Amino acid sequence: RHVIQRSTARRGITKWLYNLFGEESWAAASSLAVPDWFAEGDAVWSETVLSGQGRGRIPNFLKGYRTLALEDKNISYVKARNGSIRDYVPDHYRLGYLMVDHGQKQYGYSLWKDVFMDASAYRGMIYPFSNALKRVTGASTRDFYENMISERTDLWKQRQTMMQARPVYHPLQIPKTFTDHLYPRLSPTGDIIYFQRSYHQTGAYFYVNEHGTAHKMISRGISSEIYYGYNKGWLAWTEMTQDPRWVERNYSNIILYHELSDKRIKVTTRGKYFAPQPSADGSRIVAVHQGEDMQSKLEVLDTRTGDTKYTFKGPADWVFTYPQWYRGTQSIISAVRSAQGEMALVKVDVASDSVSLLLPFRNTVIGSPWIDGEVVVYSAHHDLSEQIYQTSIDNGSTARLTLEPNGAFQPFKRG
Repeated sequence: RHVIQRSTARRGITKWLYNLFGEESWAAASSLAVPDWFAEGDAVWSETVLSGQGRGRIPNFLKGYRTLALEDKNISYVKARNGSIRDYVPDHYRLGYLMVDHGQKQYGYSLWKDVFMDASAYRGMIYPFSNALKRVTGASTRDFYENMISERTDLWKQRQTMMQARPVYHPLQIPKTFTDHLYPRLSPTGDIIYFQRSYHQTGAYFYVNEHGTAHKMISRGISSEIYYGYNKGWLAWTEMTQDPRWVERNYSNIILYHELSDKRIKVTTRGKYFAPQPSADGSRIVAVHQGEDMQSKLEVLDTRTGDTKYTFKGPADWVFTYPQWYRGTQSIISAVRSAQGEMALVKVDVASDSVSLLLPFRNTVIGSPWIDGEVVVYSAHHDLSEQIYQTSIDNGSTARLTLEPNGAFQPFKRG
């Protein structure tokens, strides 16, 4: 989509600069004329309407704007456009998708073509995109944004009245700077362990006790994923490292941490692992391995030596995510994605090297499954929101556990 955008932008002053100074001037002129929210929003909108699996179809994608709307927190166009280093503001991909979608519905499919071509030609040297939008719609960019927010807020609030929200428990001290608290886990001592990050702090693992007092456990290095595995006092996550000679070559290695002893172990070097899950005694880790052959595999590693003890490949087009131990280390349950983008839950028996379907492939995103006895608890789409479900490992029966207005995710269930 971006190739089409760049090609279409070569007109007027942009084309003149291209003819004089070449492709760099072409790129610079089109980038100055067209805001980044439109470039990315148009791409997301296109992938959404032209496929069954674009980001606009994923409830989690617009969760931030839904949250702001449902809590009556209005942000100005300038803040939505430029972001904030203190408050939560969804990025330009989400802003752009909402703006493009609103324009298509209100003014038809030719709207953005006309606006984009006028802006790229610099018909109006100052704020060419805003001027083009006002010429075509009669509304300034700020008014256009406010109309979009008003329309979406009404829609989301209508849906909220049809759902029953559970009580929300906030931390005793709400930080002034926007802070994420992610992947809550319950320790054997009753503390809640979670990953915390904010706009002015690097990510770290914390626990909060029964009195509501939070304590930092350990900081985490740079990682390509937020997820971490937890099992009875053992935490496992991945951190990225770089080849000292070939800087474009990087690795994703597994780190194991024991809560009680405060011991940190680097399990692998030069690895390409993701979503590690430790065993109850910390002696084994199951993780997703994505090597240079681009095939996704499940690997069981010895945490003392880093050696691979078991590998399960599955069909070549499967991509494994969030593997979990089941019945000690006898089986592994994992979400998996097919080449068609559909997802399922599978159970891998380590002894027989066989796999069975717990939940058939369907066009939905399955997030962070967790094993609770004989059921798998996970998040999946429900209409326009993400909710928590559980599926019986024995017979495959499925039940929805939540119906939250803005969705629920990253479940942890015990008993």
